[in-house]
Amino acid sequence: MIQNTRRALSFLLLTAGLSGLIPTAAYAFDGYIAGDVSQTYTPTTGPFAPSEQTHYIPLSGEWRLSTPRGDESYMVNVPGNWPANNGPANLSTTFKVPDDVLDQHLMLVLWGARRQLSIKINDRLIEAWEADWPTVVVDIPHGLLREGKSNDLLIEVEGKLSARESIPLKPKLFDERTYAGVFSDVAIVASPTISIEGLDWDVRFSNNYSHANWEITADLRNQSPPSADTTAGREFSLYTEWVDPVSGTTGRSETVIVQLGAVEISQVTLTGQIRNPKLWSLDSPVRHRFNLVFEEMGKSWRVPYSLGLRELEWTNDGIKLNGNTIAVRGIDYRRENLEHGISMSPAEIEADLVKMKKLGFNLIRIIGEPPHPATPEICDRLGLLLVPTTGLRGVPEGILTSEAFRDRVSKMILANIERDHLHPSIVAWNVIDWAPATPSVLNVLESLRDSKKQLDSRPLMAGFATNQLPDLPNGVVGLRQRPPYQLFEPLAPTGSPDDPWLIGGLGSFATRTELKADSVRGQVQQADALLHQLKAIRTMPVAGFVIDGYSDRYASLPMMISGAEAPSNKVRRGLLNSSRDQRIAWQKVGEAFGLIRIEAPTLELPRSDFPILFPIATMIIGGILLLTMRQNNVFRHNLQRVFAHTHGFFVDIRDRRYFQSGQTLLVAFIFASSQAVFTASWLHHSKFDFSLDYFITLLFPFSEVKQLLVVWAWQPLHGILAFTAIYFLLLLVLAFLIRIVALPFKGSISMRQSFSLVSWASSSFLILLPLGLVHYRFLDYQWFTSILPFLAGMFWLWFVIRLATIIRIGYRVTIRSSWFILILGVLILAGTALMLYRSGFAIMDYIDYYRTVILPWDVV
Repeated sequence: MIQNTRRALSFLLLTAGLSGLIPTAAYAFDGYIAGDVSQTYTPTTGPFAPSEQTHYIPLSGEWRLSTPRGDESYMVNVPGNWPANNGPANLSTTFKVPDDVLDQHLMLVLWGARRQLSIKINDRLIEAWEADWPTVVVDIPHGLLREGKSNDLLIEVEGKLSARESIPLKPKLFDERTYAGVFSDVAIVASPTISIEGLDWDVRFSNNYSHANWEITADLRNQSPPSADTTAGREFSLYTEWVDPVSGTTGRSETVIVQLGAVEISQVTLTGQIRNPKLWSLDSPVRHRFNLVFEEMGKSWRVPYSLGLRELEWTNDGIKLNGNTIAVRGIDYRRENLEHGISMSPAEIEADLVKMKKLGFNLIRIIGEPPHPATPEICDRLGLLLVPTTGLRGVPEGILTSEAFRDRVSKMILANIERDHLHPSIVAWNVIDWAPATPSVLNVLESLRDSKKQLDSRPLMAGFATNQLPDLPNGVVGLRQRPPYQLFEPLAPTGSPDDPWLIGGLGSFATRTELKADSVRGQVQQADALLHQLKAIRTMPVAGFVIDGYSDRYASLPMMISGAEAPSNKVRRGLLNSSRDQRIAWQKVGEAFGLIRIEAPTLELPRSDFPILFPIATMIIGGILLLTMRQNNVFRHNLQRVFAHTHGFFVDIRDRRYFQSGQTLLVAFIFASSQAVFTASWLHHSKFDFSLDYFITLLFPFSEVKQLLVVWAWQPLHGILAFTAIYFLLLLVLAFLIRIVALPFKGSISMRQSFSLVSWASSSFLILLPLGLVHYRFLDYQWFTSILPFLAGMFWLWFVIRLATIIRIGYRVTIRSSWFILILGVLILAGTALMLYRSGFAIMDYIDYYRTVILPWDVV
């Protein structure tokens, strides 16, 4: 669609639709999706990895799920999840721990859980947690666990998304389903009473990589139980030993004597040198095995780490890894499948990553949710570059630049770095997608970069909803995301950027025909469009590309692009389907990665279809009007009067000198049905318009409403019938409001009179009836879409003027008073709708984001 039409009609929808924004009742809890408890996650390195002194006690398995009211209670498998807003729920289990670990440092680890959590052990609250980062580590107070007896664990999960606490993670277009629940494994970890609170790793290479100087900085804390004498400090020795991954030779750093106080954290630095280091690379992902060795009072224990030695630098030509430049071949990956939802096991994740590696992808960009902790471990082992994410997307500038939200995002990134920063596969940290490319947002990114600079040297990545490649701050990699519903786009940048940029969103939602099934024609079009995009990128001065996406996934809400199968909110345009079966695009991408030159087939853009139902419906409506005018002289005379002598005609209705219910209903029906044809044809014509889809989702963030709109967009008959009922109901509502507001005034009109007045006032739209014959086809022309907003606005203004006349005549007030009443009523209705709208406090930020970002971004 042309930009002018989108702007005018979208804001027209906004004005007309605010009255329907009353939120629905809370969702009942349902839809629990269990993970595979036979494939639990156990960390292989770090302070949580099982060893002789560290006990890892998994708690995943069968738990009891119940609602706070107790009306539902049944056994489920944990890990498991349910779509957000389907809560709250209580998950409970019992567990035992060996008696010999009760004097160790005990922790409860939830590798994946959100949204709001309340954790109780043996009826004692040990943590009330609310954040966007899903991994939770909670210290268990000494003496809380029962010796030799079962312990009760209760996790209360609040899955309901709050406008004030969850924005912008509330369900919107493409926000997947923002799952709630405990969707990764749960474990008790009993570790030595000297805990590693943080560990930093830095490596510096010689010019020819003949040796590597490394430095480890560990933050250590005394975790002695209260029963011990904690007033005195502890003294122990610490050193590092490592094993060459090829030769098996070992090395050892110097021993450091550590004095650890009773409460404070002590920071210890260890250094060493590795000669002829084996570098981690995509083709040879070798890692050195490092052990932190603690010795205290004749006892010793090791904490294992697997650390990859590599040198990384982003350039505008790609990623320079160990001095070699690699063009980025990326793909977006959402860990989700039909069977287990987001509670995928490490084995399922590895199977996906192996497929991507074999096809030729070298960078995996996680979308939707932060990655499972096993993901970077697998990428380290396979030789894949990884970009974890916060899961944020589409945040308006007004929210993103606020101090509170910036602080929240900073905490998410720092939590991301704290958990995964030792993995050599990670090359950047993705902050946000669909960000506005404005100076204020770039300043926010610069501030976030500075807040994490001391912890990690890898850059931040941000996806921008823009058709340009603006200058970026140092330490930021840009991802220029293309609008989803575009079938083909040249992707030509405005210039040669000096900063590292990727082109993202390739191939997403490319097929415009036969979307309701995986037809061969649709798959061919998707593959052809993707090949054209890949060919165009070869001539662009960018670091690489990212394809969206790996497989089909679920959105929070249905989308118009989903086709006639409207109740489904499945996003169908992955390279693989939900069952991981390959589409033609998957095979074509594999061929393209193996070719020096891509000979993409000629792609013909699909033409808009022409549903004959719209002109037929217009002719039927117009035929009814003409036939009635020909057979009924009174009706023809009344139509003449309502245009030539509107004031006198309305006075006759008020004074009960004219009442013919049949004629009034006929006028109301013709108005409703004719406007329904215009609206349904516009919606059907715009069903592939991304900005309209986004706007409708913003306006109606409820699955039930969006499902109906998708049905009406794809099925013309349903659309005409539905919008006829809606416009007829609109007349009834206006008539009712006019009748209610009339009570304090001296004018006395009945509901029948007010409905007659409103119905005949709508007769001004009958002049547009002949346009319905060609309206759908005319939407293809620039000149028509340019004048359409003014044409529609003129007739709606005419209708509003007639409403003011109705108020003046019906209430027996002056012209000035009638306009005051009308404007005041509109303001009260709009204000009430905004207050009732669950995101009302931020709605203006989102509307401004839609106007300044989505609309320009969607114009090629």
